[in-house]
Amino acid sequence: MIKDKIHFNPPKRHWVLDGCSLDNFNAKLPLEKKTLAFMREIDKDSPLGAYIYGGFGNGKTHLLVGIARNLKQGKRRVAYANGRNGEFLGIIQDSLYDYVPENPLTKSQVLIIDDMDIKDNSLAQSELLYRLLLEQYDKGHPLIISSNYSPEDLVKKMKVKADEEIIQGGINTKVLDRFKGDKELQECILERLLSMCLFIDFRNIPSKRKEKQEEYQKRFL
Repeated sequence: MIKDKIHFNPPKRHWVLDGCSLDNFNAKLPLEKKTLAFMREIDKDSPLGAYIYGGFGNGKTHLLVGIARNLKQGKRRVAYANGRNGEFLGIIQDSLYDYVPENPLTKSQVLIIDDMDIKDNSLAQSELLYRLLLEQYDKGHPLIISSNYSPEDLVKKMKVKADEEIIQGGINTKVLDRFKGDKELQECILERLLSMCLFIDFRNIPSKRKEKQEEYQKRFL
């Protein structure tokens, strides 16, 4: 981890090979067009972000890379982290132990987490996500998330008490003691997300993979 740097790690395939931007996002359906218009307005007049959820290959990451590109061109401080491989959780944990002077995610003006996920019933990961959302909420900066899980399904993976009396991953889990049970924590997180993000349901948006392959055929063959 490099000190005093904002973490920025978009997928290279989207950032470099495909050159994903909002301008080249192929919005055909009304929901796609409305989402594209909303993404162009993020960070202009309000701290409202977006939580886009749905299946694989329907353009969620393209939109996140596109808004990141727009914001960086506008000289905004943008953090971009991967959610599924636990990258963003490791960064938060490092900041708790002073491996970095300040969280390289929330010191940004806009935080983007692509493919958000946490391990089922992991007390440590629940706490780390709780800390991240609380810090981002308090700063009033836009949060943009993509996930295969709806917000309701994501928070159901969170819990307050470990199945065994252990400290998972060296985290001080007492931060979650304020909650009487898993349901109360889940309701708190969902309430935070509701106030921070516009929920956008892409579950019925068809995959763009065939469309992408046709583009590759034209470019390289």
